[in-house]
Amino acid sequence: MKTAGSNIFAALLVLACAAGPVWASEPPSTAKANDWFDHAYEHVNRGELDQAIAAYTRALEMKPTFVQAYINRGLAFTKIGQQSRALEDYGKAIALDTTNAAARNNRGLLYFTMGQYDNAIEDYTIAIRSRPNDATMYQNRGAAYGKQGNTARALEDFGRSIANDPKNAGAYNSRGMVHYAAGGLKSAADDFSNACGMGVEAACKNLKAIPKNKQ
Repeated sequence: MKTAGSNIFAALLVLACAAGPVWASEPPSTAKANDWFDHAYEHVNRGELDQAIAAYTRALEMKPTFVQAYINRGLAFTKIGQQSRALEDYGKAIALDTTNAAARNNRGLLYFTMGQYDNAIEDYTIAIRSRPNDATMYQNRGAAYGKQGNTARALEDFGRSIANDPKNAGAYNSRGMVHYAAGGLKSAADDFSNACGMGVEAACKNLKAIPKNKQ
């Protein structure tokens, strides 16, 4: 014998089945945000940064939690020299995703160019935790340590960068410069030679600056 409760349950079950898996569809606002994001990317590829920023802004109006749109708009702001706007966007991306390696690395690079090396190192360190095998992150942090005169930490990070990517010519050249500044001419020459062999013209010039009897 069916009870009233079982009948109600059966009716609700039918309605649920009729409704279908609505959670699998994309909300209209998200779909439109993705469209604007794609438009922005096309503008970036054409070098139309102002239009790209406007398109990323529309995407964010549709989807305020769009982390990658904040990151990309921040990069566009950086390229047109609006550092404060870029920092704001990277900050918003990080507030939404505190360990986002791209946002941390990009903000770290911006801090580096502004001479805020402690802030840069902090961001790079968090980025490295998310991407421990990323050679670029170590290279960037090594450069910040180098600017602070922390030779040991700089050499360590450049070494890790090279270990993760033995063909990272920039890391060889940067490590060579640290060795050179510290008086380690033989080690500097070895690094400059490696980087020069990989096509880094600056490294070739650096190598020539070291006397042959010191190489």
